[in-house]
Amino acid sequence: MSFASQISRSPRPFDADRGAEIRQLFDGQPPEVLDLLAGTGGCSPYLKSLMERDADWLRASLAAGIEPALRGVTQHAETLELDG
Repeated sequence: MSFASQISRSPRPFDADRGAEIRQLFDGQPPEVLDLLAGTGGCSPYLKSLMERDADWLRASLAAGIEPALRGVTQHAETLELDG
């Protein structure tokens, strides 16, 4: 299952220029992903800077799909000890 197929809505970029910069940086992604990234980057300068800094990692993560990320989180959670 692709990440793009799981997107149900995206924010509208507050700053259209910042959103356009992210759209250009991630050119080649599916339209749903571009809308999500551009909306996020256009609303948050901080998140935009993270997307720019970690663009290679983000591209690889998007290509891998959602399952590996979820599996990683659940595997980590299973190793946590409960304080009781």
